[in-house]
Amino acid sequence: MNVPEKGCNSNCRDLLNLVEGNINQPIMNKEEFLALAGSRYDALQKLNQQPSFYDYEKLFSKLWQELGRDVLEKNLGAVPTNRRKKNLSYP
Repeated sequence: MNVPEKGCNSNCRDLLNLVEGNINQPIMNKEEFLALAGSRYDALQKLNQQPSFYDYEKLFSKLWQELGRDVLEKNLGAVPTNRRKKNLSYP
């Protein structure tokens, strides 16, 4: 499958590369993942001081969403500031 020259933004090209199997290995390795998870260990331990299970669950969810976002950004690249703007890779 050939990638179209015009009318295909970078997301389209990435999807086509993924379908064709031309995508590189993940950018993040095990040590980087463990470093990201380890950086949140202290915050995770502080959750045990929460007075109610509701507060614990709310902060736990927020902490894991932030970790998930960081892992995705590390593997896929930075999130664009405007999700509606098309990024064309050609001038």
